[in-house]
Amino acid sequence: MRGAIALVAVLVTASVASAHGLLVTLEIRAEKVHVEVFYDDDTPAETAKLAVTDAEGKTVAEGTADDRGFWDFDVPTAGEYVLIAKATGHRAKKSFTIGGAAPAAEPSREQLTGVPWERIAIGFVVIGLITAVSWHLRRK
Repeated sequence: MRGAIALVAVLVTASVASAHGLLVTLEIRAEKVHVEVFYDDDTPAETAKLAVTDAEGKTVAEGTADDRGFWDFDVPTAGEYVLIAKATGHRAKKSFTIGGAAPAAEPSREQLTGVPWERIAIGFVVIGLITAVSWHLRRK
């Protein structure tokens, strides 16, 4: 019985494991779009290959990130675009719009690479609940 409860608890609380995620942020500046490509441990994705495609899938810009993980390209005409970054077996995709309404605020690099305290706290609560239920069932 205890084994079944433990198995159910593991399956219910399991999440996707990720050893090293690739992240991308972009900022539209006057004449350029500034891109930062980095891993979730905040190291730059040096020499990441980047490509921007329009709504029809046509490539409108492509390049390589520098040693800081930065890349700038000319602001394209108004429309919907997708930025794809590839680096050593990793891939990140980001959609963006030029023109129209102002874009919604996005998480900063610091927020994306910071310690996920909320998730850690939830993990401890779940472990505590599983322990309490297991202890209660053993006492019966």
